[in-house]
Amino acid sequence: MRRRCHKSYYIDEKRKLLASFERLGLSSRRFYEIEGIPRTTWRDWRKNNKKIKETAMNAKRKTLGGQGAKCSIPFRNHLLSFMKDVQRGKHILTSMHVITFMKTYYEDWLTTYTEGKRDGYKSLLKL
Repeated sequence: MRRRCHKSYYIDEKRKLLASFERLGLSSRRFYEIEGIPRTTWRDWRKNNKKIKETAMNAKRKTLGGQGAKCSIPFRNHLLSFMKDVQRGKHILTSMHVITFMKTYYEDWLTTYTEGKRDGYKSLLKL
């Protein structure tokens, strides 16, 4: 089986191809075969059709954004200000300071987070 060459498309290209598909009235399968678009790529474009058309992103970008890691700490702003306060006080900030902060102010979240973990302390250090 021949390997496919990976091609990425700009948002502008996606818009043009989706508009062309609607204009031609071909079946979805026939269209992506003619254009040489992988089936899964075409399926994802059709699923995100509305987002692709309505996005205000630069048309020369290849993604709609939002792929980055999501923060798993709901109190990140409070934690960040605590960390900055410790450093402003000319103290060395350690992981123990952070865990003590969590135990003091967010004990419910801490117990919920560490409940299903094999080693709760190690999982906290990886946050």
